Amino acid sequence: MRAIVKMDQKGRIHIPNKLRRSLRISPRQLVTIEVKGDVATVKRTVRLKESEDKLLRDLNNPLHSKVKITRELLQRVKEEMWSG
Repeated sequence: MRAIVKMDQKGRIHIPNKLRRSLRISPRQLVTIEVKGDVATVKRTVRLKESEDKLLRDLNNPLHSKVKITRELLQRVKEEMWSG
């Protein structure tokens, strides 16, 4: 599926209904935009549960975390939790 859209004066683009439905994107839904070269990919993002969000905050703060974790592992955990 493909659509050509025009960016508005504030730099926003409108994702047409047909594309939003196919991606299962609802109003106020979080999306991830990934850029590689001159290609941007839009993905639906699942919001974290409060407990998962707290876990990531704790892991990200070594002073409060009882778990030792590398930055690489933390990034992989974040990506897996946020991908949808």
